[in-house]
Amino acid sequence: MSLTVKRALVPAACLLSALDKGRISHIDMRPLVVHVLCALQRCGLVQAVVALGHGANEIVDAVRRLSFGEMRVDFVWGVAFEWGSTLANAVMAARSSFPGSEPFLLVRSDYLYDWRLLQQMTRLHMADDADVYALVDTATATL
Repeated sequence: MSLTVKRALVPAACLLSALDKGRISHIDMRPLVVHVLCALQRCGLVQAVVALGHGANEIVDAVRRLSFGEMRVDFVWGVAFEWGSTLANAVMAARSSFPGSEPFLLVRSDYLYDWRLLQQMTRLHMADDADVYALVDTATATL
């Protein structure tokens, strides 16, 4: 079954706590989460949901300063820091933001991605009995 993924979940609940001692990490004067959202927009996605937790105001302010063209950026608050800020908690908090059982990308907000890689993930061919596909880097140099 061929799919075109049009939506993404971007968990950002642990960005401030896990990176750089409570500050958002920047590349080229922009937070990593902004780079991720720009890459998703370049892939042609229509929606990105950013799951927020501790320290969310700084992330929201950074994202709201920018336009992402046709891609809508929504925020889901309430991924409690006490929950451990895990990916599973972000998915549970944000799942209702997506229509029906439509597939979505789960894209970490603390990694830098080449947009072409994300674009390939949006145009995948899934086996009929598959529920999930994961992109795993098995190169020993990057592990």
